[in-house]
Amino acid sequence: MLFNYSTLILFLFVAVFLKGCSRGHRIFIESFIVLGLSIPLGSIGLISDINIHFDNSRSIFVEAQITDKYEREHRSRRSKWYSYHINVEAINNIAQFNLPRTISVSQAVYNSVNKNGTIRIEIGRGRLKHQWYRSINNIGF
Repeated sequence: MLFNYSTLILFLFVAVFLKGCSRGHRIFIESFIVLGLSIPLGSIGLISDINIHFDNSRSIFVEAQITDKYEREHRSRRSKWYSYHINVEAINNIAQFNLPRTISVSQAVYNSVNKNGTIRIEIGRGRLKHQWYRSINNIGF
């Protein structure tokens, strides 16, 4: 929400203070394009935040076995970073939720689990009905 208001304030700032400038119309159009592109991107984050923060529903708990775990290296010109993934298979099938085969996790979760181990996934239903992971905990080997 703050992102969209800040975009609007910046747009109004450009419109008011550059009104009499000789190149004001050009800066106004450039600002409109850049700030106009930021609204959809900010809205994605806003919708996600609303879905998570206003979710008052009870959690769904799914137990799953880890069939595989792997890290993937990503490179750009100047740096490299890693993403961590686990492949899972649900043990207790919940009709309300289809567990994806691969889940991207933090490095801490990745390091705490073992292949063929068992995890408990706490799933929030989401205020906007888009389910999300509240937590992933290792419960056994």
